[in-house]
Amino acid sequence: MSTKTLLILANSHKRGGRCIAGREVLWLPDGRWHFGPWVRPVSAHGTGELDHEETIRADGSQVQVLEFANVALAQNQQDECQPESWIIAAALLVQTGPPLQTAAAGRAGGAPG
Repeated sequence: MSTKTLLILANSHKRGGRCIAGREVLWLPDGRWHFGPWVRPVSAHGTGELDHEETIRADGSQVQVLEFANVALAQNQQDECQPESWIIAAALLVQTGPPLQTAAAGRAGGAPG
């Protein structure tokens, strides 16, 4: 199991659940950070969609795009067509942090995979 910090960049409906994806935030020893690969947390149930309970904050509100989330991941799903898919080990944990700068959000884009 590993925990990754993600900047959430996608949050959509999927077959009665949610599909969330973002870029991994990689921290450097000097406190700076950069974006790593795309990560899409998926469940081990259904077709990978996340249940509502797996995507809400402690206050009961829905995770939003451009928020940071710590995600406990059990393992990569091993799907060569979607290498960004990782099976979750627990619900997303949204953290509060400094506001995201517009330039950083622009750097976070790019194609998955």
